[in-house]
Amino acid sequence: MHFFRIKKNYRGENLIRAIFFILLTVFTLPSLIAAESSSISNAIKSIKATNSKDTLLLIGFNTGNSSNDEESYGKMYDNDDSINRLTYQPFTTIGLIRSNRNILLHTAPYLAAPTINGFVYINSLNKRQKLTEEDIDEDLADPEMYKNYKWSVDETRIFITSKKDEIVQTLGKTILNEDALYTYFESIDYITPYFMIKKGYTSEVTFGATWFNATEFIKLESFKTKYSHNLEDFVSQESYREILKNVHKSVYKEYPKGDEPFPWDSDPWYEKKDAKYTLSRKNGVVHLDALIPCWGNSAREFLASYDTGVAPKPLINQHTLPFDLNEIKKMKSDILDAVISPNLSTVYIFTKTQIHGYDTSTGEMMATFDLKDILPNGRAKKIIMVEWALGKYVSKWKNVLIYR
Repeated sequence: MHFFRIKKNYRGENLIRAIFFILLTVFTLPSLIAAESSSISNAIKSIKATNSKDTLLLIGFNTGNSSNDEESYGKMYDNDDSINRLTYQPFTTIGLIRSNRNILLHTAPYLAAPTINGFVYINSLNKRQKLTEEDIDEDLADPEMYKNYKWSVDETRIFITSKKDEIVQTLGKTILNEDALYTYFESIDYITPYFMIKKGYTSEVTFGATWFNATEFIKLESFKTKYSHNLEDFVSQESYREILKNVHKSVYKEYPKGDEPFPWDSDPWYEKKDAKYTLSRKNGVVHLDALIPCWGNSAREFLASYDTGVAPKPLINQHTLPFDLNEIKKMKSDILDAVISPNLSTVYIFTKTQIHGYDTSTGEMMATFDLKDILPNGRAKKIIMVEWALGKYVSKWKNVLIYR
């Protein structure tokens, strides 16, 4: 567990201004400081907090660093994972606890997710089953072709439990696969208190004319609630058809109009009932991304993504930033995301390598944390969870991150 305390004593208005000026020098190019400093300060200071400033932010990161964590096409051909790197940390939870002007940071090497039925703890586990030539139905036509593949079935599945002791026992036991004849892999795309969306793929070396089979998949699992995973339930019919057309254009953009392999509204290009969605964070809010099953070359199926805009409230309640994150991105290109607390007292800005915490009443940056000291790879890859606690729930939630 990493544990940091950032505490600053403020000695008057001049020191406050000096500290905020340091923030601006870090977040802006020198030529932009004078032009942009006033607008950023005013944007943050214009937010009015509604009650106490005690908050806890839980941020879940996908920190998987193997080629398995990419789409299936990143794994099926040449896996460049080092065989000497035996374990990896697929998820990391960061807890940012604010009390007055102090910010504490806790981390856990698993996903600690609040649900409507209490906390769950999530990691991914790998299982390998060795195969022999007798296990393969077809003849091995060209042994040289498959010499780089392991005769095994590799499965990496999400492990979820309500007992923290059980998740601690799984730490450090996730094995990075070498290339296997058959691979099943799944990870978490996004998680809310009501459901989680898992995304993954299967791939298989077939020994036939079709060297590889591969299928990407998406699954929604509810925490004892009823949520639809059908795209049609959250977009209009008109929008649905427009999404299909746009995805078709994107997938087959190299073909002249009229010469596409399949008409956009016919099989086998897609099945209406299989059009799903996932959630992703963009510019401080959660978006609804359509996922349309499409045919690749040979016997490979993939999910084509299309951003439909901000996710509707039936899926997720979220607090919209009261300032334009794109304006801040103009000054710092590696900004990944930003969030604001429900009581409007605190703003956190995430870059790929740092976290910055601000007080909205003054516009001051209260703390900075370097992700190189926190995340396995030192960089934020993807945020898959954002949840807040206020008041008495702050101390209760803090305990879920203490695992040693």
